[in-house]
Amino acid sequence: MRWFIRLLCVLLFCVPAWAAESPSVDVGANGIARALLGWPRELPCRAGIWMVRDNWKSIQQQWDLKNLLYSAYAPSRSIGGTFQYPQGDVQLEETVGLDEIRYALHAKGGIDTTGVYWFIEIAVNTFQGGTASIGEKQLNLPAEKPAQASIGTANGSSIQIASKDGKSTIEIRFPKGREIRVQDARVFGEDRYQIYTPLIEGALVAGSDLSLNVSIHVKLPDDVTPATITLDPKTVVSEFDGFGGNFVYAIDDPTTQLTLDSLKLTWARIGIEAAKWEPANDNDDAMATDVKSLEARDVEGSALRRRFELDRKLQRVSGGRLIASLWYVPEWLYDKPLRERNQPGTIARERWDELAECITSYLLHLKTKYGVEPALFSFNESDIGIYLLLTGEEQRDLIKLLGSRFAGDGIRTKILLGDSADLKKGLEQIRPTLDDADAMKFVGALAYHPWSGQNEQWAAWADAAQRYGLMLLATEMGADAEAWHDSSFNAPIATLRLARKYIQQLRDARTQVMLEWEWTGDYAMSKRDEKGALALTNRGRFLAQLTQTTPTQSSVMAARCDASTMDVAAVVADDGKSAAVHLINLGGARHVEVRGIPPALSLATLFVIDPLTEGPTPTHIEAKDGACAFDLPAGAIATLAFPPIK
Repeated sequence: MRWFIRLLCVLLFCVPAWAAESPSVDVGANGIARALLGWPRELPCRAGIWMVRDNWKSIQQQWDLKNLLYSAYAPSRSIGGTFQYPQGDVQLEETVGLDEIRYALHAKGGIDTTGVYWFIEIAVNTFQGGTASIGEKQLNLPAEKPAQASIGTANGSSIQIASKDGKSTIEIRFPKGREIRVQDARVFGEDRYQIYTPLIEGALVAGSDLSLNVSIHVKLPDDVTPATITLDPKTVVSEFDGFGGNFVYAIDDPTTQLTLDSLKLTWARIGIEAAKWEPANDNDDAMATDVKSLEARDVEGSALRRRFELDRKLQRVSGGRLIASLWYVPEWLYDKPLRERNQPGTIARERWDELAECITSYLLHLKTKYGVEPALFSFNESDIGIYLLLTGEEQRDLIKLLGSRFAGDGIRTKILLGDSADLKKGLEQIRPTLDDADAMKFVGALAYHPWSGQNEQWAAWADAAQRYGLMLLATEMGADAEAWHDSSFNAPIATLRLARKYIQQLRDARTQVMLEWEWTGDYAMSKRDEKGALALTNRGRFLAQLTQTTPTQSSVMAARCDASTMDVAAVVADDGKSAAVHLINLGGARHVEVRGIPPALSLATLFVIDPLTEGPTPTHIEAKDGACAFDLPAGAIATLAFPPIK
């Protein structure tokens, strides 16, 4: 493990371009401001342009934009798109700086609008009972749901929102005075206060231009109180098998090798290139495969050959813990060609045998020529159709067909049930299979993708896995499923969100495997350092820290923290000789004490990543009487690894 310590020390000197200044507003790929940042705290919000018609009965917001264009995530970036109407498009150009957002709109046609507005929505719980001040006018923010929505209106160049205790504040500034309105959206069933201002009220004339500059500043209280973490090794939350990554897109990027060299791989998920394997039907008999015509596409230098060779490497590194997932079905199998449908597609039952032939022949080729036999096979996100849409009954019947075909051809690969994008919808989709004993003979595990959180669904998935004696996997871990548009997955706030998601998953979800999206050039956790060498970003350093220190063949032990601005999860090896305590500090710089450390674990290494700075180097810590103490900076992602990694 000495190489790991050296790697971390080297990477501490690789400072991202945005480390010197942190933006005050986090804007998503569609241009909607989704959080106000008072590092390391964040305040969820929703801010952007509303196009209103029919006296507020018809509203388009920024997630309705079409033809989106993005620049890469940075302290300053641009976003463009169009609101589409029969009379003509309205073009939006948005420029995002550290604390200012600039909007410019151009109407190509005349639109019968009620008005065009800029809205910001903030959660009630932080500011209920507080105030909103516009110039000399002070408005009281109701603690309880009021009878009517309007709180008040005034003219001014800024508005200051303050919590009841005055510790949390938001200031929104405009270049010059304008009408600012405040209302309580609980009247409409939304638990938010809304602040909005018109860019124009009335119809948009063809050729007209609108613009608005908004500057937002937030102050959130720092929690610097000392924190105490208590471990309970005798209480096992769940078994844990390890971390890993997806290897689906951009596999040829040098990031792929960097991650394999730097992170500890336990499980790997690969993409099945079915569309490249059988781009046209081999013949009209789904039970008599023209193997030679299919294998002829696996030639030196081809994308298929590179795919298969990486799969062979991943089979070896993971010890066979491989998941093969299908995204793109060959176009000739779909009911409708792409030009006549949206991206998701369906396949008529009479063509299912051809689909089974395609998948089975692919897996047989992997097995016989490359020695690769995945442990599990899945249809990626078939609950929402990425890119095959299945009902629960169709999924059940297809599992029976594939399972029988696999068994008949000597393929030991089991079906990974779910692999769902929407956790609630996915649970409904997998129910027919869970209720069918014949289908369940072919199922080897359950899986979902916690991109959007849906934490309230985690227990139901874990209960289902336990009830049927199946392993539960989180096969796509990530903080933002849309971050591929602007590469914001490596931003400091994204790294902090990702770390928190991993810690929450470990502590609460009872998932035994977690796979990051991705370990390749897609969502790359790499950058070029000052010498031009490829190095891990802070997100990559966090994942190296996480995967290298967490013991496999282990159990998640109960752990709690008395500070609401810290999260903790702890994993102990089944032999009791190693453990990892993972922490995230969402408060200010603070002193931390860890209690309940087993007597066999007395020496540890403390790894700390500060997403904004170079961060401290790893240090050795000794536990006495089952306790140890240390200091953490604000926003720290830390791991206490027992025994110390040398």
